[in-house]
Amino acid sequence: MTTPTDVPGRAPAAGSSWWGDRGVKTKVLTAVGAAAGVALVVGATAVVGLDSAAERATGLNAQVTALTDVTAMRGAMKDVRIKTRDALISIDPARVEEAFDAIPELQARFEAARESYEAAGLTGEQQALVTRAEDAFQEYLQVGETVLTPLALANDQAAWDEANQTQAKPLGDEVEEAIAELVEIEKAEAAAAAAAAEAGAGQQRLLVLVVLGAGLAVAFGLGLLVARTLARGVARVQSVAEGLATGDLTRTSGLTTRDELGRMGAALDGAVTELRRVMGTVAGAADAVAASSEELSASSAQISASAEETSAQSGVVAGAA
Repeated sequence: MTTPTDVPGRAPAAGSSWWGDRGVKTKVLTAVGAAAGVALVVGATAVVGLDSAAERATGLNAQVTALTDVTAMRGAMKDVRIKTRDALISIDPARVEEAFDAIPELQARFEAARESYEAAGLTGEQQALVTRAEDAFQEYLQVGETVLTPLALANDQAAWDEANQTQAKPLGDEVEEAIAELVEIEKAEAAAAAAAAEAGAGQQRLLVLVVLGAGLAVAFGLGLLVARTLARGVARVQSVAEGLATGDLTRTSGLTTRDELGRMGAALDGAVTELRRVMGTVAGAADAVAASSEELSASSAQISASAEETSAQSGVVAGAA
């Protein structure tokens, strides 16, 4: 019987390919692995995106905290000015003392906000503005304690108003101006951080979509290649098998790859070839038998004719005697 040409240990037949020679298991696992790889890459990209988003969120939170600290400083300064003014307009001495007693708490609130703001790390410009606000604030408190408080306790409104306009108000205005500049700086930085976060999120979203699209295209293409390769091989083997079922020994699969389908197709082609050779031998033998039968029939007829002729001659001889 003819041995298939595509067997282990032999060089691939003409027309085989590296991919075609891989086993069915390898092809299927490659397609599955490609899909898994796509999922892994997309997942890793998403994780990196989440890390970046977390970093941007942390930056935004720092901006919000800084802005909160600056506005807390401004609020404390405004409250100090209000309490100083309340001390003047209060008629009850107890209310005057109460207004002045609230100032140390407001001072502590201002200092706590300043320290928190400085702890976040400042630029040179920001530090200069903080120092300017701190110095003016301390001077304002000094003027309030040594000048405005005694005048308020004495209920000397005219002198208090003059001292406030000439000494305290310029210092309070300087504090608020410095803090207002800090507020504007923080607002600008917060807006820039928000814009950067939005742009980063958009880029990350685009990257995920691109990676996902490319990965799906690769996985689909590889899956389609595997499916078409297997379907084509199976269809060829099916065609040969159907031909055998109808007695057609002229079909061949033509598979030359070294995978399972290729080896099965080569074995089937070998079996068909051997069957065709056997059928040819049987047909030749039948023809030879038929020819021999005809020769035997001719010989038998000749012998029969000779026997009849001999019998006739015997009759003639007997009649002559």
